[in-house]
Amino acid sequence: MKNSSSGPWVRFGLPLGLCLAALFSIPSHAAPPQETAAALVAEIKKARDDVDPQKIRDLAALKSRDAMNGLVELYGVMASIYMRLEILRTLPVFDGVPDAEQPALQKLMDIATSAKEPELRDGAVAALGSCKNLGKHFLQLIVDSPAEDAVRENAMRAHVAMAAEADYPWYVKEFEFGTAGKADKKKKPGKDEEPELAVHPLPRVRELAMGQVAAKLEVKVLVATAKDMEKDPSDLRKDGLRRIALTELARRKTRDAVSVAGDVYKNVSEKSLNRILAAQILFAEQGAKIASTFIEDADKPTTQLDLALATADMIAGLKDPAIDGKVVRLVGKDKGQGQLFALRATRNVKDEKLDKAILKLLVSEDRDVSRAAARALGERGVKLAVPELEALLLKSKDALFVSAAVDALGAIHGEDPAWRQKLLGFTTHEKLEVRVAAVEQLAKQKDVPELLKALDSPDWSTRLAALKGLESVRTAEIVGTLIQRMQKEEGRMLVEFGQTLWRLSGEPFYTQSLAWKGWWEKNSKGFQPIGAEELAKREADEAARRLKQVSRASFFGIRIKSRRVIFILDVSGSMNELTRGEYVGKQGEPRINVAKRELTKCIDALEQDSLFNVVVFSSDVEKWLPEGISDAKGTNREDAKSYVEKLGANGGTNLYGSLREAFADQDVDTIFVLSDGEPSVGEVIDPGTIREHVRAWNEHRKITINSIAVGGTFEILRWLAEDTGGIHVEFP
Repeated sequence: MKNSSSGPWVRFGLPLGLCLAALFSIPSHAAPPQETAAALVAEIKKARDDVDPQKIRDLAALKSRDAMNGLVELYGVMASIYMRLEILRTLPVFDGVPDAEQPALQKLMDIATSAKEPELRDGAVAALGSCKNLGKHFLQLIVDSPAEDAVRENAMRAHVAMAAEADYPWYVKEFEFGTAGKADKKKKPGKDEEPELAVHPLPRVRELAMGQVAAKLEVKVLVATAKDMEKDPSDLRKDGLRRIALTELARRKTRDAVSVAGDVYKNVSEKSLNRILAAQILFAEQGAKIASTFIEDADKPTTQLDLALATADMIAGLKDPAIDGKVVRLVGKDKGQGQLFALRATRNVKDEKLDKAILKLLVSEDRDVSRAAARALGERGVKLAVPELEALLLKSKDALFVSAAVDALGAIHGEDPAWRQKLLGFTTHEKLEVRVAAVEQLAKQKDVPELLKALDSPDWSTRLAALKGLESVRTAEIVGTLIQRMQKEEGRMLVEFGQTLWRLSGEPFYTQSLAWKGWWEKNSKGFQPIGAEELAKREADEAARRLKQVSRASFFGIRIKSRRVIFILDVSGSMNELTRGEYVGKQGEPRINVAKRELTKCIDALEQDSLFNVVVFSSDVEKWLPEGISDAKGTNREDAKSYVEKLGANGGTNLYGSLREAFADQDVDTIFVLSDGEPSVGEVIDPGTIREHVRAWNEHRKITINSIAVGGTFEILRWLAEDTGGIHVEFP
């Protein structure tokens, strides 16, 4: 087999990921000697999913070949993910048992590479990662197999966690895999041999491998890797390798580090993350000397917004009077990105003239600049700005500016009683963002009565802000009200209430509102919120149980808990391209077909009272329901599936327009966005700028964005999930 790497599924915040340690720390419990493996297997098989999990542990504790065979048989008998995980987590017990370890770990490998449920695949890989004897051997087999990319990447991560000096040659092979003239070529078969099919090299596996060998690589190899983009500017799969190489060169303080960093920083085709790293290396070496270059480059079209803001942060931290003077003079003169850079770079400069210059920017025609100016005035505590902020707050039609003004005034006024009265008025403002901003300010003041009132708001974003504020208070008095209000919630907000009550009480009722009500009736007297240490203990105890609460609906393996969802689907021309096959030289089906099939299955599996919409984008943006998800009531799901089935692929990639359209829907709380390329058309195409705009839109909305990248790795999709607490998946 050949080798491979990174994965199509990178999850953030998945419950299973939080509880693997608990799942695979198996307490030793010797089964009573009179109980044979056959008797236990028969007893467990009779009860099936209703069996006490301790019986499974008793069977594993026998550590015999018969016990292992029985567990493998029972795995196929169980219907629930919960019970399969209970069996799966016992198999590492057989690691090191001479006549049982090979088939036990083989079973784990089979589950990791073939199970449909991501929880089982992830669990099997983690189980192998706990096997000190043969675990690494089977993890290597998975990495070098045609398994799903996510599984191969997870296997590599598990292998790295157990890395030893003896693994160095294998890591070198994995790092070199896919380079010209090496492992990406098919092995020539012998006379009577079938041709060996090569698996695909995966970027993240190569990155993980390089991370293990970078310290021993020759400088010339590191330099060649860091400059690899010069050979093939279109190959974005190697940007992570370049980043590791550049980091290692800087760590060694080699003469090449600065020259290579200079080349990477100047390369306008390079990813912004690598240019930012290069800028950091240059700044660490040259300080004020390179700062002048950063200032000159800040507003150039070839400088990505996140790069400009990163260099602004470096300059702000420098606190050099001469450099500060240069940047201060830009405030009020540059436009757009250059002005955002100047505001960020001067945040540590204390100067009344600068305050007045920023104040003038509140009326800038560039909305990004006016919002940034409001935030800057708040951070600086400029009392002189209060009249202007209050006046603009009342007349501005830009909801995001108004919410930024509310935040700025809150930072300036603090807990001033007169300001509180104004906040109370804003809680009923016509604009959603203003209402949420006001509630968040009241939360900072621990204003429990007003937060409790906000729980009755008709919009979920306001209720969520109130819920978070009340949780931060952590008093017994609020619990009963939360439980009472929870009876009216559904979808994502029902989950949010359940999670808040869990963190306050440690009781595992989650979304079962009636169970919470009954519990409170019996336990309200003398109740006190649970402490952090006790909560952590209960979290570990309940890790497996939480798996039972997972919705059956999913989109590319991401479970759907919300009932107010928008699916954003890329239908640009590149979606006609074929997905990658299992082996090099083999091709799959068109990307658009895979996306439509997954979305159709998801629509079928959504809970019956779910509200959802489908937004599609190419060069333009279109919606299944023009009026938004609220219009989904009474619609026939067959209509939605028919709409999806008729979709074709052509045109460019207007990601920005589709996101803006989704955020225009006031009812949505969860977004899934699928795309197969970087933004190419629309009002905004720079990924960093899109990221900043979505952050601004979502500052007070708290929408969760899950993202699916098809056929590649796209930073903007990963950022969207990362910034909103969502999950990011990559599909080949």
